[in-house]
Amino acid sequence: MENPNLPQEIMIEIFSRLPTKSIGKCSRESGYPSVIAAFDLANEVFDEIPAPIGADVGKFVFNMLMVVDGCLCMIDVRRNGATDIWVMKGLGESWSKISIERDYEWYIVKVLCFIGDEEVVFATEEESLVVHNMKDGSFRDMIVDGAPAMIIHGCTFVESLVCPVVGVFNNA
Repeated sequence: MENPNLPQEIMIEIFSRLPTKSIGKCSRESGYPSVIAAFDLANEVFDEIPAPIGADVGKFVFNMLMVVDGCLCMIDVRRNGATDIWVMKGLGESWSKISIERDYEWYIVKVLCFIGDEEVVFATEEESLVVHNMKDGSFRDMIVDGAPAMIIHGCTFVESLVCPVVGVFNNA
């Protein structure tokens, strides 16, 4: 669904987080439905990416959208405290879900990377890095130089031909 009339705040946020040929952003504004908007750089059109089936779209604004290892990812903390990590490997493909059902002591705020097909690294609200083994359900602190890794601000970088500077536009 093409939508060239997105608010400027969403446009700035979208352009500040460019993945490769398409970009996306979750949005929720009062009076408007929650959407994941994608801008196709090749065709210069906006499209809506369907939300993962089963995600709580009523609280989409609290979900975090990011690009991890070339995949679109979103964190959904459910009402019962469990966490779902939704992953879309290619734009327009279906979402797959990684569920963390058991209790754990951290509040996951960001997916940083995948280690092979079995492990995922999370940044937590407590500023630690945690490795989750998706196969056996175990958790462990990430150890760097013999000590648990701590993180204040962490992000992943995505190759892009578009300048990541936000809020600075030159009309010259």
